[in-house]
Order: sequence, then structure tokens, then C-alpha cells
Amino acid sequence: MGREMGEGFDIKNYLPDGKKVGTVLSGKLENLPSLPVVALKLLKLTGDLESPADQLVKVVETDPSITAKVLKTVNAAAYGFGRKISSVQHAIVLLGFEKIRTLSLEISLYDQFLSVQQTSRFDYTFFWQHCLSVASLSRAIAEVKGHPNPEDVYVAGLLHDLGKMLLESHGKITYGDFLEHNDYSCERLVTEEYQFIGLPHDQLGAFFCERWGLSDSLVLPVRFHHESYRFLGLDQERMLEIAIVSLANYLTWAQGIGSVDMKYHQSLQLETMELVPVEELDIANLLARMDREVQETAEFYNITFPSLEQLRGNLLLFNMDLCKLNSEYVYRQVEMEDKLKVLSSLKDIITSPYGSLNRREIINHTLSALHKEYHYDRLYLLEVQEKTRVFKISYFMNFCDKGDELTGLEIQITPMLEGFIDCLRSKVPKVIDGRTSDEARVLEQLGVREFGIVPIVSDDRVTGLIGVDNVVSEREIVRADLSAITLVAHELGKALEHAALFYRYRVMASIDGLTGLYNRSAISEKIKHHFLKARSTGEPLTLAMVDIDYFKNFNDNYGHIAGDMVLKILARTMRKFSRPKDFLGRYGGEEFMTILPETGFEDGFHYGERLRKEVEKLGRLLYKRYPAQKLTVSVGVASFEAVLNKSEELIAKADNHLYMAKKMGRNKVVGIHEGEKKWAGGKNAVAREVNDEKERTEVERDL
Repeated sequence: MGREMGEGFDIKNYLPDGKKVGTVLSGKLENLPSLPVVALKLLKLTGDLESPADQLVKVVETDPSITAKVLKTVNAAAYGFGRKISSVQHAIVLLGFEKIRTLSLEISLYDQFLSVQQTSRFDYTFFWQHCLSVASLSRAIAEVKGHPNPEDVYVAGLLHDLGKMLLESHGKITYGDFLEHNDYSCERLVTEEYQFIGLPHDQLGAFFCERWGLSDSLVLPVRFHHESYRFLGLDQERMLEIAIVSLANYLTWAQGIGSVDMKYHQSLQLETMELVPVEELDIANLLARMDREVQETAEFYNITFPSLEQLRGNLLLFNMDLCKLNSEYVYRQVEMEDKLKVLSSLKDIITSPYGSLNRREIINHTLSALHKEYHYDRLYLLEVQEKTRVFKISYFMNFCDKGDELTGLEIQITPMLEGFIDCLRSKVPKVIDGRTSDEARVLEQLGVREFGIVPIVSDDRVTGLIGVDNVVSEREIVRADLSAITLVAHELGKALEHAALFYRYRVMASIDGLTGLYNRSAISEKIKHHFLKARSTGEPLTLAMVDIDYFKNFNDNYGHIAGDMVLKILARTMRKFSRPKDFLGRYGGEEFMTILPETGFEDGFHYGERLRKEVEKLGRLLYKRYPAQKLTVSVGVASFEAVLNKSEELIAKADNHLYMAKKMGRNKVVGIHEGEKKWAGGKNAVAREVNDEKERTEVERDL
């Protein structure tokens, strides 16, 4: 277990320091936490000549409970020995040193950490099922890949999520707390953990594995099962160990056997897919073996794991294939001579620059140019709607007197749309002529005998289809023409990609880089737009201005990184309480704005109070991490009134109510609408307006 790394490699360079770990755990670092003495001794024992079997016997027999459970296990029907085994020494002879060592370690860890009562959202039984599944699958893959010690890889799989268990039992913010207060909708799991807890589970688990003196063959898979490790300069065996545990973790997660019951995006390192190509593994057999071993363990501990009735085998291989880049398929051009004849006439369309980065103008320019060259009666753009699984005609140009309007027409995607499916897969244009019943149905929808489709390709990916037909003239769709149009479609794909990139950059220019909310300029424009709409239609409109109380204390006491984390947490909480039609912005340093369209004063005020209470609740939890300052917010609520002439007046009104909330002692929501004052939060406070300039200056100084 103690083989050397590459020259100059030091695992400590990739671990947090003790001071950082101390900020996320309760109690002094030197007192926290430790594996059972027996487990540590077992982990440091190896099967070579320096650690003979009698040392293993001595370690196991120091704990009568472990001895009894080991003997109970080896005497179980699963091993099928003909006579009863009554000693650890005999068990080692029959099963081998490493098998008994692994079994003893598993029992020791279960007794220490997992035979506990459920006290939070962190489900120990679900967690234990995941760890056993990853360990079992890791050992099986290691055997297939010819690793010299599959039992070592089993132990690495068993320990890979150790950090979650340590956080649950010793964290200032427990893992159950983390699960309860996060929705994991945007970012990677380890990123969410870092922002909310202060350290991700992989770094924390690896820190303690190294602190306990475990070998790098165990520490490295714990540390890097979520991150790239190609750059570390490790030898092939160490990289293979990380790859096996990473893949086993991914495969169990893909079947719904994660370490926690939550939905988040799981990724797999590219180097893992290279080191352990999944297509070379007998996935169905490996998973069946894992199920069997995990079920035997469940029966031994007399526990019931969640159902394993998940999609397996072929579905998993299909999903893995989706993770890889599509290989380019080179096809022969149909009727090449005819295509060469039209290339010169297409030259102007292909080489002429698009005069706009507007998506609609680009498409209109292309379809008009194609009509001018080929005189199709109708041209249209079909786009795949992923959620509803339909092709939708999003752009339509009709150059004849007859034929229905096609914009918005939807074509249900089915396996029987063979021409469509082939076009998407092979990136080759097709003529749809009704060869299947579903294609005949589409022809009837369009009112034609046939039509052509050409794939729009960008970055080797089909992003849409150009459709053409001759609904009035009924001229034949020439396949050679479609092949030539492929070049135009490729240029269109590039142009649309540039337009999308321009749009993304334009959106990015309106987004606050830290929180992901609108920046001040963008949110101000949104307020102006909805203010004018409220004035013209009478539609209700409410603003909620939110400010973090004593935010400066977070920066002064814990540094600007901690302050940034608090800002991100508040932004995430505001998203959680907002509707899709609401607009959220970072208005100043620690000041935020929510636009609530179609919302009256009462509902807007209740929104502010729900948000305040949630942040106060969250602040009590984060106080374990930042004890010098509780997180709370003050909220000023203002609604549109007919007497207001400009959006700036509505903003000023919300700002004034925010100052009142601050003056009342903070952690308050204040609003005044048509003379009626409302406030909520805190005790024994009296609302009053802050109009005096001296008072406002004092409040600003307090901030």
C-alpha cells in the first residue's frame, strides 16, 4: 500500500491546511475525529511478508465483536465451506489475508459510524449502501483491469465519501444541514459544499486520511474522485486507482444509488474514460455482482437498503455514449457532378458576410437567397424542442400564393420518422416522401407529396433543419441540390453560433459576475420598463430592496472571500423564493433588488417577510461557521402608485423604507403604501419615516 509517487509529488500540496479544516469542524483539531484504533491498524496492515497473518489475527482478536462478526460472515452460506470455521487464523487460510482484512475493516467502520439513529436529512443507511456499492464495483473493475491488489481498491471505494460522514458527525454545519438548505440546481456538488460549508467533502476526507497516516493509494482516490488528476504526474497504477473509484462512483450514481438522496449533475473526468473504457467492461455482469454482494452485506447487518430496481446495462451504456464527443461520419455526396455545377452559383451565398448578428435577420437572409437560387415554393427552419420531443417550425417563408402558414407547426418525433432520424444522425440531407406511416402523416400536415430537409451543423452538432417544398409547382426535390445546400447550411450554423455568442456576451454584460443576478444597470432598466407598463396599464408592481445587515463585519472578521460567500448564499436564497417572472439584481455592494411584476403591495410585503425569515433561519445555521456575526437582512418594500411619475421615484421609495428598517434595529421589513405603514420582524419596534438628513447620515455610518 505504500508505493512511492512520482518525483516531487506531495499530496499535502493538494489538501487544505489544519487551520482551514478547523473552521468547519466543531472542537479542537487535535481532538477530531479519529477512526477506531482497530480500523487504523487494519488500514496500515498489508499482505506482504512484513505483515504476516499472525499480526492480522492479533488485531482482529483484540475486538471480540469484530472476531464474532468475521466468523459469522465466513460461515455464511455464501462462501459454501463444508465445515464450520472457528478461528480467524483458519479464515485467513481459506479466504486470504486481504479479504479478511477488508472484511474486518468494513465491520469496524460500520460499528463506529453507521450503526446510529437517524437524526437529520443525512440518511446513514442510504450512505452505507452507496459506499458498499462503490467499494464492491471498484474491486470488480480492479480485477478486470488486472490491478495487483483489488482489495486495496475496495477500501478506497469504501472510504471515498468519508468527508460527508465526518461533516455529519463533527461539522459546525452538518451535512444534513447542507442538504436541507440547498437545492443544487446550478453548480457541481463540491462547489456547493465549498460555498455553504467552507470545504468540500473530498478535500476534508483526504485531509484526515493523510493525517491518520494512510497510504497515497487510499488518499488519492478520496481526494480526486471528483476532480481532474491528469496533471499530477502520478504513475499508471495510482492513476488507475483514482479512475476505478471515480467510475464506480459515477456508475452507482447513474443508477440512483448516490451517497445522498438529491439530484445534481454528475460528471466524469476525461482521463477516467481513457484509463477505464466503459465499453470494454461487462457492465451487466459487474452490476449483478455488486447487487449480490451488497445484498449479502445488508442481510448480515439485518438492514434494508432502498430498492435497486433501476435501469441497468444497456441504458447505462447508452448514457455513457452520450458523454463522449460524436465522431465525424464522412459521407459520399449524392450525384457529385450535379453538385459541382451549382457550387459556383452558391459561392455568393456562402462567402457573402452576414450584415447582422440578429438571429432572425440571418435566417431570413439565408432562406431568401436559397429561394432566389432554387425557386422553392416554401422554405422553413425546424428546431428540436428537447422537453416535448417535437420538431417545431420556428421560421417560415412562403413564396407562392397557396399553402397554409406553417410557423409554430409541431411534428412529433417518433422512431418511425426514419428520414428525420437518419438526417440528424448522419448529418446528410434527406427527401421525405412518405415511406413510413409517420412520415406520410407529416406530408399530410404540410400538404405536400414530398419535401427536403438539410441539417444545420455547428461544431459537429446538428442545431436545426432547413426544410424546403414545392407545394404549388409540385416540382421534384432534387437530391443534388440538397447536397449543395448543405454547404450553405453549414455557414448558416456558424453565423447562428456567432449570433448566439454575441447574445450571450450581451447577457453577460448585464449579469453580476459574483452572484449571477442582474447588475445595477440591467435591473434599473428592468424597473424602468415595468414602471412604464404599470403606468400605462394599471398593472400592479412592487419592488423589494434587500440589504445584508452589518455586512462589513463579515469582511472585517473573516475576509472578503467569506463576504463573497455570504453574497452568493443570499442570491441563491432569493432565487429560491422568487417566481420565474420576477427579476433579481445586485443593486450595490451588499444591496439587492427584486422586481415583482403583477404583484400588489400586500403580496410584495409578504414576499419580503418570507425572505427575511428564511435568511434569519439560515443565519442561525451559518452562525456556527461565522460566530462573530449573524446573517440577517433588512427589506424595504414599495409599490407603484399613480402619484409617481418616474421609476427613480419608486426606487427612492423602496430605498427610504429600507433605511427605516435599518433605523428600527435591522432584521425588519418596512413598507408604506398610500399612507398605510407596515413593518414586520423583531420585537418592540415602532415604524417611523427617516426624513431628517442628519438621521440618514447616522444610518449610513452604521452600515
